Amino acid sequence: MADQKIFQEIRAAFRDWIRQKSTGTDKNFTLTILADQEDFLRAEFLYPDRAAELVVCADPGFAPYRHVSFEGAAIARDSVQIVFFWYDKDGDSTEEIIRQVQRSLEFMDNYSGTL
Repeated sequence: MADQKIFQEIRAAFRDWIRQKSTGTDKNFTLTILADQEDFLRAEFLYPDRAAELVVCADPGFAPYRHVSFEGAAIARDSVQIVFFWYDKDGDSTEEIIRQVQRSLEFMDNYSGTL
């Protein structure tokens, strides 16, 4: 029951965060909300040469995160490579999760590496 309350708080915070990101004028990505349901939120950030995905899930089942996953990929050596990932864990506060995902998005904004 407490975990469901925490999830709802995290999902609401990300809905606000995504709304802010989608209206920002300084963004260099296309933001698409792929799913916004009671127990699941999924958004993608598409750049010309890379992409990132945010997943907020009430019960991810067997996954390396509690509720939040952020993964970024880029094309390198003619294949898609994961270049960044961040997963939340038990005990992370909503504020810390938002802060870490913001940093993750900033990494993807500035990513220009060649693998």
